[in-house]
Amino acid sequence: MEKFSIYKPNKTLRGSAVQFDYNPEKESVFVEAAPQSGEKQFDWNQKVVVKVSVLELAKLLLVLEGKQSTTKLFHDSTKVPGETTLKNTVVELTRGDYGFFMKVSSQGDAGLKIVNINVSDDEAMALSILFRRAIGRTYGW
Repeated sequence: MEKFSIYKPNKTLRGSAVQFDYNPEKESVFVEAAPQSGEKQFDWNQKVVVKVSVLELAKLLLVLEGKQSTTKLFHDSTKVPGETTLKNTVVELTRGDYGFFMKVSSQGDAGLKIVNINVSDDEAMALSILFRRAIGRTYGW
């Protein structure tokens, strides 16, 4: 599968981009979010990366399909065996009046990074398909 990307640059350089990449070996979708750094350019060196599991994809689908208005996925690296770097990552998805609002953030030794992006209804439909297919492929459905 190719990465599904959403790019939202703006003239004030406060836009953002997010990419969703299904990794069958890790049975997860990796979410990579980056702030805008120039006109139609994004700072992928300052990106926030979150590994989203199958059950977490289902939580995001609840919002995308209108069964919940919001969900928040919180990852604490101190709960990972062998992990010594303190880092918390969060993915929040909220239904708005026109589409969805996604916030991807991380806090750790390098400080706080926050990337916000609006997701239109048509982009949300594509995400729903990606998430459903990722779940299906993970379990061989």
